[in-house]
Amino acid sequence: TFAYPPDHRGWEPVGGPGNHACRGDNSSDNDPKHYQVHTGIHSLWGCKDLCERTDSCKGIEYSAGRCEIWMRSRGIFAFKEIPLETAELTCLRYGWPTSKLVPVGP
Repeated sequence: TFAYPPDHRGWEPVGGPGNHACRGDNSSDNDPKHYQVHTGIHSLWGCKDLCERTDSCKGIEYSAGRCEIWMRSRGIFAFKEIPLETAELTCLRYGWPTSKLVPVGP
């Protein structure tokens, strides 16, 4: 039998400090099929909680009152920097920390 390791999933910012919108394969990949939009979520913590209760959640993009639950199978790979006067956004990846990932194969 195979034993899964304990759940060490966590949150990490995508793109480092700044005002970032989540994206798929590149900075222009904002396909609505990648995420579900939830309105009426009034805190970053509420958005994170919603993600943690969603089986296929790979991360979130949060702005005041709006929460995107990202479920793209390959997760959030890229970001787009957004001017603060446009919106205040937080993009967070949920899962195994990238610092723990290692390349596979040659």
